[in-house]
This record gives sequence, C-alpha cells and structure tokens, in this order.
Amino acid sequence: MERRLAAILAADVVGYSRLMGANEVGTLSALKSHREALIEPAIAAHRGRIVKLMGDGILAEFASVVDAVACAVTIQRGISKRNTEVATESRLVFRIGINLGDVLIEGDDIHGNGVNVAARLEALAEPGGICISADVYRQVRNRLGLQFDDLGEREVKNIAEPVHVYRVQLDSKIEPLDSSVAIEQQPPALADKPAIAVLPFRNISPDPEQEYFAEGITEDIITTLSNWRSFPVISQNSTFALKGTKFDDKQISERLGARYIVQGSVRRSGGKVRITAELTDARSSRSVWSQRYDRRLDNIFEVQDDVAFHVAAAVAPEICRTEYESALRKNPNDLNAWDIYLHAVWHRNLRTKVGMTEAKRHLENLISDGVDFPEPYSLLASILSDEIVTFATHDVDATIKRIFQLANKAHTINPSDPAAYVSRAIAHFWKGELRNAVNDASLAVQANPSSPLANTWLGLALTHAGEPIQAEPYSRAALKLSPLDPDRVLFLTDLALSLLGQQRLEEALNVCEDALSLAPNLGTLRGLHVVILGHLESQPAASEALRRYLKIRDIRDEDDYRRIFVRNSALTEFNLAGLRKAGWSG
Repeated sequence: MERRLAAILAADVVGYSRLMGANEVGTLSALKSHREALIEPAIAAHRGRIVKLMGDGILAEFASVVDAVACAVTIQRGISKRNTEVATESRLVFRIGINLGDVLIEGDDIHGNGVNVAARLEALAEPGGICISADVYRQVRNRLGLQFDDLGEREVKNIAEPVHVYRVQLDSKIEPLDSSVAIEQQPPALADKPAIAVLPFRNISPDPEQEYFAEGITEDIITTLSNWRSFPVISQNSTFALKGTKFDDKQISERLGARYIVQGSVRRSGGKVRITAELTDARSSRSVWSQRYDRRLDNIFEVQDDVAFHVAAAVAPEICRTEYESALRKNPNDLNAWDIYLHAVWHRNLRTKVGMTEAKRHLENLISDGVDFPEPYSLLASILSDEIVTFATHDVDATIKRIFQLANKAHTINPSDPAAYVSRAIAHFWKGELRNAVNDASLAVQANPSSPLANTWLGLALTHAGEPIQAEPYSRAALKLSPLDPDRVLFLTDLALSLLGQQRLEEALNVCEDALSLAPNLGTLRGLHVVILGHLESQPAASEALRRYLKIRDIRDEDDYRRIFVRNSALTEFNLAGLRKAGWSG
C-alpha cells in the first residue's frame, strides 16, 4: 500500500448532537452553508484536498504545513465572523487539529497514525480553536506571523507516545493569505536596497510527496535570509503565488519588485536528497552563484534547516559583492547613499592602509549627512576595531568611545539589526567588559545564526572571558559559513585563540600559521604565534618569531603588554608566560 507524508487537518463541530436535537433542519442548513461558502473554498485556495466529510467532521490533506495552518486560521476567523449574526445557542463552532505525519493511501482515502494524531489534536482544541503537533509547530513558527501557546505533552487515546501540543493564538496577526492581491500591491522597488525573491523550489523527485519538503526548504530560506536584514526579502505569500507559472526572470522581477531571484530544486532518492540552489541577477538574467547540496535524510527537519542556513549564508554576501561591483561602475555623480556605502565596503576589503582611509572617508561623509540605515555605522565601528588590532590608533580609549557611539546609533536606527549587536559587542570587548561582549554577541547570533561575523565575535568574547571550549563551535562556524570571507584572518585568529585557551598547542599553531599566510604583518597575530611557539618550547623558531613581533611592536614590559592586549582577558597571564618562554625579558 502506498505511503506519503502529508499535513492532515481534522475538524468537527462542537456540540453537534445537541444542536441537531434542538434544530435538525437549521443545523444541517448552517453546516452546508459554512462548508460551501467558506470551508471548501478555503481548502482549495490553500492547495488542499478534502479527503472525506463525516457528518459534522472534515478530513483534509495538504502538501504544505504552512498552507494547512493558514487554511485553519482562515476557517476559524471566517466562522467567527459568520456567527456574529447568529443567536448564541444556534452557532456552529468548530475545533481543528493539524498534524504532519505518514499516511497510508487507499484510493482517495488516507489512514494511519498521522491521521489518528490529527483527530486527537482536534479533540484537544477548545471551541473555535486550533491545536497543532510539535512537527507542525517547527515548520510554521516563524512563517505566518502567528503566536503559539506551548501546551506541553499530552497522553491521548490509542496513541502510544505522548503528543506535544501547541495552540494557535487566533488573536495574533497573520500575513495576508490572498497571494494574488499581495503581488499587485507589492511596490516595484524597495528604497535603494535591492530586494530578493525566493521562488518555490521545484520538486523533481518521482514522488509527489516531496512537494512539502521543497516548500519547507523555500520557507526556511526566506526566513533565514530575512534574518540578515541587509536586503528586503519578498514575503512567501507573494512568491508562492507564482508557483507553476511560466514567467521569466525579468517578468518575475517586475511583478515582485525584486532585483535578485533565488530558485532551486529538490530530488530525493532512497535515503538521500540532492538540493540545488541558484542566485540570479534579474536585470541581466545572469547567474551570480549556484551550489549543490547532497544530504542523507536521517532527520528531515535537520536537513531542511542545514541547507537553508548555508544557502542564506552564501546568498547574502554574493549579493553584496555583486552590488558593490555594480556601484563601482557607476558615474560618481549618480551615486546614492547605498552606492557610497558599497564603495566603502569595497575599499575596506582591500585591507590596505589607503583602502581603509578611503572607506573611513566614505563612511564619515554618510554619517555626517545623517544616513538612516545602520550599515555605515556598524562598518565604521568594525574598521576602528581593526585599527586597535593593528596598533594603528594611538588613543585606544577614544577609539572605544567612538565605537560605542556608532554601535548605539546603529542600534537606535534598527534595534533588531545583528550588525548593531556585533558593534556593541566589539566596544565592550575592547573596553574589557567581556561578559557584556558575550551577551551582545549572543544576541547577534540569535538574530542571525548564519552571520560569520556574529559567530566569530561571540567566539572571541567567550575565549577571553575564560570559556574557550564553549567558544570553539562559534569560531568554526564562522569559517564554515564563509570560507572565502575577507575577514577570514579574523576567523582563523579567533579559532587559534580558542585552541590556545584549551592548551591544544599543536592545533593552535597550525591555525595560526594559516592566518599568518594571509596577514604576515598583523601585530596581534605575530604575538599569538610567539606565545604558541614559546609554550611548545620550539627554539629557535620561537626566538625568530619574537624578533619579528618586536619589530612590529616593541613591547617593553609587562604593563606595556597589558595596555595593548585585551583588557581583563583570561589569556593574559598564559600569554605573558609564553612570551617569556620564547625569550622575551620584559
């Protein structure tokens, strides 16, 4: 017998027998009216299928969990509105349960534990309410603007394992469900920043059951990209309305007001899945980036999260790179604030003294003009941090104060911007307020888990706060998320420090030397190299490393070293011991 995974919606009328006993004809007429005018059209509009009608009950299935929940909300709100003109004792009130589970197919009917759990969830729902399983909750929690109550695990009849139940808060807002209207109302452009549209990934598996998985991947990418907040992301209701259409990239761009389009496909074979993703510049239909992901399906939700995480982490920087290359080709007289910011990014990524000076000039001009997006403030804070690292600033306290001002301004403009949290973490870090740095960097990672910069600063703060074991996963995440990043030397230094803090010296040395191959004259990195070689007692290599370090920065005594090293760092004494083992006499 055939099986497939489906979102199952079960609904029935509360107190149906009492209503029939009081007014059989009126109850049947009202039930038919609700079905024909509201319930059946809502299920069809959300791409669902009515499996069967059972007296007052309805069983429907959906390929998309999001569609199932959105449909349930539409039904409950519609029923509530229709009941306003009906006497209280005669109102038909529904309760709905939704589950994601494996079902057995028999003709047009479905059976199995997935259906049974949906029925039990329906029984747990309050009149006019919706209860969903934990698997459904994981799929929809960030996608419809809804709020949920966690009701915990419940023992239910004829189900072996407890069911974790969530209740949908029907008084919370939901995004518009009429996708065709959403497209027509979408503006043709969104300020100066380019918008991104993620089209529904195509299911090219022979099994139509995988449609829900392809949609889930799409929804996760939309959510994860939105966390970057660098560019507007078109809502899924608008992009999903184009599913199955034959529009080309330019037509999609015009309809959605999006400059960039992400699309892809899903193919499942046995216990493996292949997911392809591509980023296209809709202006030229040029492919900017593409990638293929092969995964085992040991845990379908983990695969979905993992692929969405990596697609978003690749797409956002690629758009930045394409945008600043485009800005560099523009006539200087035609540059807007966003273009000028992109010029600053390009100059900063040159990693030269002239480049940094030009980047600062562009950013200071934007800030003096009162630019109203947070990126220039956050980028300038990061550049000033670089100057502390490279000993380019002679007044560290004044530089830290300036970083705080920039971070607070970025945070004021957009309190949820991850880069603003990173900027505040940087300021706390250099001031020696390491626990505050950990807290702000943690908020940055929570706001955007796929940001390599947020991950690396959380790793740095944890290491210097005395938690190098906890730091290591974040340090490695930054390298994994953006292996070709201009900040790669920072990511490697971060990882080397966490390994040093754990006294895994040989590993720390290998990572440190990888970093030195990228930035051989970086003072702090040269100092780290000396410390590691000193503790490894690798003479004469340690002596030569010390000579090169002191040529960059002449450290006269212990107090001098403390002034240039991270304040209150848990590594200070260990580092000083390493320097002395290398032959330093300060």
